[in-house]
Amino acid sequence: MTDGLDALPPHSDQNEAVVPFEAHNRKPTLPRIQPVFDKSFIDNISIEPHGKWKELKVHSYFKIGHRRFDVGQDIFVNNSDIPQGSNLSEKDLYKLWPAKIIEIRVDGLKGVFILVGWYYWPEGLPGGRQNHHLINELIASNHVDIIAATTVATHAQIRSWQGRNGPEKLKGFFCVDYYDVVEKRVYSLVMSGA
Repeated sequence: MTDGLDALPPHSDQNEAVVPFEAHNRKPTLPRIQPVFDKSFIDNISIEPHGKWKELKVHSYFKIGHRRFDVGQDIFVNNSDIPQGSNLSEKDLYKLWPAKIIEIRVDGLKGVFILVGWYYWPEGLPGGRQNHHLINELIASNHVDIIAATTVATHAQIRSWQGRNGPEKLKGFFCVDYYDVVEKRVYSLVMSGA
């Protein structure tokens, strides 16, 4: 593994990112207390073309401008018309996709690619937002993708709630549940009796 690199090569157009890889889970993963995106989670991921992905150089971080993004960090990914590098308001964050960086690989000057695990907004679940969902609640999942590093908008701070205090007392974004995209089922990340 090497250190990091800049995600934006000179004269790159961030909107022309082509991701020549596809990632998905091979089987359902069992619900458990955080960390959701651990080694057993990663071992369950299938990437195509597998050989080409494994040939790419692994990095521990990448940079966009002066901002550094490390493996294991939570991020927001731009899915809207917000230009890269914009100053984001709290309201803007709800237009972005939350994710965790699982792995970073680089393909020479072609680009920096990130394997991410997605968090869902409650609206993205089958059945949508329910009365018990709080405003800053996210749902961890085993939904994975490979994205271009140039689509990363900013860092995210997503905490997991372990049942010590009510989630309504948590500041910022938090995660209580886990959505298995293979089984299409939501599990609690909180141990009963916690």
